Amino acid sequence: MFLELDLATILLEIANFLVLTALLYYFLFRPVLQRVEERAAEKQRLIEKAREDRQQAAEMRAEVEAHLEALDDRVSDILEEARNRIETERRQVMDAVRREANDILAQARREGRQVREQQVSRFHQDLLETVMTVSRYLIRQAAPEQVHDQLLQQLNERAWEMGHKETDLLQSLRRSLGEHHPTARITTARALSAEQQRDLVRTFSAVADHAVSVDIEVDPGLAAGARVRLGDLVLENSIAGRLEALREDVLNRIEESTSG
Repeated sequence: MFLELDLATILLEIANFLVLTALLYYFLFRPVLQRVEERAAEKQRLIEKAREDRQQAAEMRAEVEAHLEALDDRVSDILEEARNRIETERRQVMDAVRREANDILAQARREGRQVREQQVSRFHQDLLETVMTVSRYLIRQAAPEQVHDQLLQQLNERAWEMGHKETDLLQSLRRSLGEHHPTARITTARALSAEQQRDLVRTFSAVADHAVSVDIEVDPGLAAGARVRLGDLVLENSIAGRLEALREDVLNRIEESTSG
C-alpha cells in the first residue's frame, strides 16, 4: 500500500511535472522562443539590409567616384580649353598692340619727316624770300634807269608779238572785253615818261582793238620794269617778276631733290 501510494504519488507528480512543463512551454518558453526567433529574424533582416545598404553605398561610392573622375577630366578639358583660348587671345592682343605700336611709330616717323621737311621748306622759303628782298633792293638802288627802260621796251614787244603768235588768245581777250573802252592797269617800278605812256597806250589799244585808258601805279618793289593787267590778260616784265620765277624754280628743284 505504501508502495502503491508512493507510485501513485510519483505518477501524479510526474503528471503534474508534465503539465507544468507543458504550461511553461506554451505560456513561457514558447513566447520566449518566438521572441528569440523574431529577434533573430529581425537581426538577420537587419544584417541583410545592412549588407544591401553597404552594397548600395559601395555602388553609389563607385558611381560618385566615376562621376568625380569624369568631372575632373571635364574640368581639365575646360581648363585646357580656357588656357588655349586665353593664350590665343593674348597673342591676338599682343599682335594688335604690336601693329598699333608699329603704326604709331611709322606715323610718328612720317610726321617727324613731314615736320622736318616743312621746317626745311619754310627755311628755304624764308631764305629765298630774304635773298629776293635784298636782291630787289640792291637792284633798285644799283640798276641804272636804262634797265627799267629796256624792260618796258621788252614788255611792249611781247605784247605786239602776242598779236602775231597767239591769235586765239588775242581773240578770246577781245571777246571778253566787249565793245566798251577798257582800262589798262599799269604797275611800274618807276614813273613813266610821256613817251613811255604813249607807247603802252598804243600797244594795248592794238591788243584790245579799242582805245584804252590807263591807270598807272608806281611800285618800287618791282625794282625795274612793269606789270600790265588788261581784262584777264596779265603781262609782266620786271626784276621782281623774274626773281619770283627764279624763286619758284629754286623751290621746285629743292623739293624734287629732297623728295627724290
